[in-house]
Amino acid sequence: MTLVVLAVAAGIGALTLGALAGLSAVSRGSGGTPSVDRQALALLAKPSTERIAFRGSGGRLVLAIGSAGRAAISIRGFEQSTSGAPYYAWIVGSGAPVRAATIDGSERAVFLSGMLAPGDDVVVATQAPTDVGPNTPLVASRD
Repeated sequence: MTLVVLAVAAGIGALTLGALAGLSAVSRGSGGTPSVDRQALALLAKPSTERIAFRGSGGRLVLAIGSAGRAAISIRGFEQSTSGAPYYAWIVGSGAPVRAATIDGSERAVFLSGMLAPGDDVVVATQAPTDVGPNTPLVASRD
């Protein structure tokens, strides 16, 4: 059991360090919006930040949630959809899904326009999700 806990902690640490390195490199370079990257980096660096890798993203999308519910998505190597349409981040709670951010593949981080409440999920898709379940790709679930 101890090894499982250590493995999970190491995995979360690796995701966080990868996101921090990616955001740090972008803020030094010419791409991205440095102020957004710095804000996302600051959010990721806080010990109180909850970090959730999106299921189905292979670690390329990580949701960072601050203690007050402010959230950002760290993006690494995530490309545009095959149709060329942007992806949207949707907050899915007890009501209808709410579009909270647009992801075109060029940014390193985006902040969600709404606050997350306990129990809310975040789905990244080209259209509003009709149902969030175990087979929903690109979902970050706050269990």
